[in-house]
Amino acid sequence: MSMIIFTLAVSLIGTSVASPSASSTESVPILKQDREVNVDGSYTYSFASGDGTKQSETGKYNNKGELEITGEYEYLAPNKKKIIETYTADKNGIVPKIIQEIPSGGVKTEISESIPPNFDDRISSAALASLSG
Repeated sequence: MSMIIFTLAVSLIGTSVASPSASSTESVPILKQDREVNVDGSYTYSFASGDGTKQSETGKYNNKGELEITGEYEYLAPNKKKIIETYTADKNGIVPKIIQEIPSGGVKTEISESIPPNFDDRISSAALASLSG
């Protein structure tokens, strides 16, 4: 459960912090939002907003009963580069892959690193609880 909360927190924080709007009072419309939670615990989630920010995520349990999550989000950085992050999360931790695109569609740069599975142990339980609403 803490892996789900942590993954959602990282995704939401990354999306909200990394893609500032032109004005802090400017409202950005949500153009599309889908959510599906199945009885087996698997789920899908996605949204797209008016500023080009998008996110999608799928979680499912493997044959060992372990949750495996795959997802992606993208946004336009202040320097007008499109940033895309894909990620997977499982019992071994989170593995993000970040791609930066130059506006002309030319060069792509990839950054990959692994976040250890006990990373969320360093976040206080109060902070995690505040994220779960």
